Parts: sequence; C-alpha cells; structure tokens
Amino acid sequence: MKNNRWVILIASTIINFCITIIYAWSVFSGPLMELFGWSAAATALTYTIANAVSPVPMIAGGKILNIFGPRKTVLCCAFLFGGGLFLSGFAKSVGWLYVTYGICCGVGMAVIYICTISNTIRFFPDKKGLASGILTAGAGMSSIVAAPVAQMLIDAKDVLFTFKVFGLVYFAIIVMCALFLEKAPDVCGGCVGHSGDDNESCGNIGENGTGEYTTFEMLKSPVFYLLICIYAIGACGGLMVISQTSNMAQEMIHVSAQTAAVGVSLVALGNTVGRLFWGTVSDKVGRYNVLPVIFILMAVFLFIFSGSSEGQWVRFVLSLVMIGISFGGLLSIFPAVTTEIWGAANSGSNYGLMFCGYALGSFIGPRIAVTCRDMTSVPYSVGLIAATCLCVIGAVLCLILRHGIKKI
Repeated sequence: MKNNRWVILIASTIINFCITIIYAWSVFSGPLMELFGWSAAATALTYTIANAVSPVPMIAGGKILNIFGPRKTVLCCAFLFGGGLFLSGFAKSVGWLYVTYGICCGVGMAVIYICTISNTIRFFPDKKGLASGILTAGAGMSSIVAAPVAQMLIDAKDVLFTFKVFGLVYFAIIVMCALFLEKAPDVCGGCVGHSGDDNESCGNIGENGTGEYTTFEMLKSPVFYLLICIYAIGACGGLMVISQTSNMAQEMIHVSAQTAAVGVSLVALGNTVGRLFWGTVSDKVGRYNVLPVIFILMAVFLFIFSGSSEGQWVRFVLSLVMIGISFGGLLSIFPAVTTEIWGAANSGSNYGLMFCGYALGSFIGPRIAVTCRDMTSVPYSVGLIAATCLCVIGAVLCLILRHGIKKI
C-alpha cells in the first residue's frame, strides 16, 4: 500500500486540477452575459451557488468515503461534476445554469475534493504538509492553466461549446484517475505528536478509546472553534484580494484591463506556490509555528497593498504575490491540522465541517471589499485596512492555539 501512495497522490492531484475549473467562473460569466443579455448579478449568482453548496456535501462526502471508498465515490461524482459541466453547454436560461453549474458541479466538486484530500493525506502520516500542499497546489493550478485554454475555446467557438468540451474531457480524466485510487488503511494517521501506525501508542484519545474523533466529538472541543475562526479570518483577508484583483488594479493604480489580468495570474501563481511551500515548511518546523508567521505576513502585505496608488505597479504586484503565497499556506495546512488533532478515520467529515470557516470567509471578505469601496472615496483601501486588522487578530489567535496545543 505504501509503495502506491505517490501514484495515488498524483492521481488525486490531477483530479483536483480538473474539478477546480469552476473557480474560473470569471472566464465564462462575461461571454454568457454577452450571449444572453443576462445581468451581472443574475449571472454571478451561479458562482455563488456553486460555492455556497460545498460545505454540506463535503461533510456528507466524508461519511460516503468511509462507506464506499474513494474510487467508487469519485467515479459516481464524476458523472455529477462532468455531467453538470457538459449540460451547462445547453443553457438557454440562467436558472438552468443554477442547477447544472451551480448545484451539480458544486456538489460534485465538493464531494470529490474532500475524498482526494482526506483519503490521500492518510497515506502520508510522515509528510502531511507536503501531501496537502501538492493536492491543493494542483487545485490552484487550474485557474492558471485551464482558464486561458477556456478563453481560447470561447474566442474560437463560443462559451456553450466550451462547457461541453470541458465537461467531456474532465469527466474522462477524472474517471481514469479514479481507477488508481485506493482506500487508505484505517490507522491513527496523525494525532498530535503521533508518528506511528498503532492506535495504542497514540496519546490523543477520543471518547471511543482510540486516537480518532467523530465529528460530534470534534464539535465538543474548544480548539475546533478557535481553528474555524482562524480559518475564516484568513479566508476573509485572502479572498478579499483574490476576488477583486482585476478591479483593484484598475481602480487603485489605474492600469488597463489587460494589465490587470496579469495581476490575476500572478496572485493565482503565488497562491499555488504558497500551498506547496508552506505545506512543506510546516512538516519541518511544525504547523502551529507556521500559522502565526502566515498571518503576520498577510497583515504586513495587506497594509502595503492598501497604500498602492497610480504608478506603483511594482509595489502592487509584490504585495499581491506575497498575499497569494501567504494565503495559499492556509489551504495546505488546515487539512493536515484537522487530521493531526482529530485523527484520520473521520478526517473527511471533520475537514468538511472545518471548511465552513473558509466558506464564511469567502462570503465576508469580498462583501467587505465591495461595501467599503462603495461607501468611501478611496477605492478598497478601507476594506484592506480592515483585513489587515483581522489578520493581526488571526496571528494572536494562532499564538493562543500554539500555546493551547502545547498544553494538550
């Protein structure tokens, strides 16, 4: 089983690359509005639905994974995700897209993602951060690689044709990769301070007498609520910038839409690099030592970013990339932290619930940015200062977490 773990990691990473195409929604939204004359708000609701539905199927996906294993679960959800993307190519109303792209793709992506993340990390009790970093970096690469390809297809044909092509191609790739997946062994793969494979030697004991915690037991832990607040704060700060990068570039430093698109690619690249870098570093120096550093860096560069003005492209890009690198670390560290504290057996459901913090931050961060922009004369600066303050609070909470974990 251990000899196959790298094959499983590669297959899972390719799957994650495919399913996160839904985050490249901005590539599809403009052509759809142009083709059908839909409003920006009505079209954007498709993407909102795809994100909003993810926490519930993630939690359920962890249970489904434990019952049916990753191969069957991913194969079934490949039909849901690939089919939803393909059927989006037959849209004639925005309501159709809400169902196909928003619900079908959103649910399919959520279940597949939690399967690939939680199952694969169990194979790497010695390298959780590295495995998590590679898996999440694969997801981050999608917007860098697939988005330009989608744009070329849209330019050559149209957006509906592009949906059909991606639906068929990604369905085939996910199915092929799913055949290489295997269920991880049922061992205590990573409680705090535990590196062995036998449950009896583990000091982290759940109510069932083993080193594993159910989701209900996790909810009784004060550490869970501290972590979910930290995750929400980090997501709020990072996604405030990532979701508005193009608009910020055009309104803060007055560059063209084409130049702003470069900024979008750079923050996506930084985000991807950060997932791999911080995941690897956290294996070496400890995840609870890395988390405060990430938040301090985010706070510093959010503050620098907030002062960017016309003609300061270098300052804008440098701070933008560093925010992306810092934020990327959260997405690689939190799956590993969840597995370390509450064990591997229920890591799918447990991380699915933990991901609610990310979902909350993904809603609050962009809303703060847009609201502050509309209410003040300085575009986005007030919202970015607010995010800076939140990240300072996040750093303090991380220090409290580290102290609490040491006491445990």
